[in-house]
Amino acid sequence: AHLGLPAWDALYDEVERLLDVSLVPESRWNRHNQLLRTGVEALGWRGGGLSHNRTGCVGSGYCEIGCAYDAKNNALKVFAPRFVAAGGVVVTRCQAVQVLHEAGAVVGVDAALIDPEGWQQRGRLVVRAPRVCVSASATGTAALLLRSGVPDSSGTTGTTLRIHPAVMVAGDFEEPVHAWKGIPQTYECTEHLRFDGSDRRLWIVPAFGHPVAVATLVSGHGAEHRGWMERYAHLAAFTAMLHDHTAGVVTPDGPLGLQIDYWPDGGDRAQLSLGIEHCARLLFAAGARRVVVPGHPVRVLESAAQLGSLAGLSLTRGATDISAVHPMGSVAMSDDPELGPVDSRGEHHGVRGLWVSDGSLFPESIGVPPQLSIYALGLHVGRAIATASL
Repeated sequence: AHLGLPAWDALYDEVERLLDVSLVPESRWNRHNQLLRTGVEALGWRGGGLSHNRTGCVGSGYCEIGCAYDAKNNALKVFAPRFVAAGGVVVTRCQAVQVLHEAGAVVGVDAALIDPEGWQQRGRLVVRAPRVCVSASATGTAALLLRSGVPDSSGTTGTTLRIHPAVMVAGDFEEPVHAWKGIPQTYECTEHLRFDGSDRRLWIVPAFGHPVAVATLVSGHGAEHRGWMERYAHLAAFTAMLHDHTAGVVTPDGPLGLQIDYWPDGGDRAQLSLGIEHCARLLFAAGARRVVVPGHPVRVLESAAQLGSLAGLSLTRGATDISAVHPMGSVAMSDDPELGPVDSRGEHHGVRGLWVSDGSLFPESIGVPPQLSIYALGLHVGRAIATASL
């Protein structure tokens, strides 16, 4: 009711202005991304350039582990200073343990002060407040609400987790790729991603690893393994991220921890298997002389003629390398309290004055990186909190 399409459009426009989002110029695409475009064009698939939130980028290539040049326009750089300037107080090395509520209304937060060296509790902080907003991610938020005994008539808190699971395939090229240099992801393949109900749910982008990570993914021991690592500069890697249907479960584990139970269902495993095949096909189309499919065992394809061996590849626990970086959907937003714990303004149905603002609000997977959508929700929920009556 409060988040129709016009409202979403306006929020996205505002967020993109605040974060200075713009299309990465083609002149700044590194060879890694150019190889993906080459494969996409060779196969006649759909793809295009990506937009990023960067100001003063020097192309160091360390974006995914933290920009040493502070070029990424993220929450810490853009929004935290605004918060502090408005009188906000930031308490570091402190983790909420329980949301305090009485008679159906929030009264504050009980938090633990954390020793940064041993990650043990060394003190306690209690904050009394008539409004509390939980923004601990789709894993932390669900665990905190469950640990706090926050009532949920839908019974869904923590039972609807989506994570965008992904598979990766690497290719060995004759000429050096130097995939770690420059902006990591500037081109996407959307040939196998649809939002029309069809079972095409894969988003493909370049994804490269630190030498240690790559060393755990390639095959062999001794001289064979060394041979692969000597090809490090020649490797490219594509990842297929899944718009998943599987509902995972988040549960609290002690006063600070949590547990996640997630394994893709049959339909999602079939899509991930296709993702492996699609990535391998793209790499060969881009000119790879051989392709490596991580797993146990590692599969090495010497030519595109061997792609048929990947058809219907079975994904099993412990034998398939799957990653995920987008937890979402564990405290789903719905104006019907029987369908979701939080309404479309972000206020919890079960406890007055309790709000949620993070990726846990999505009713399901959104199929694309959720960064901008989470920022948009932050603006939306924050304004609802500011105008709500006590």
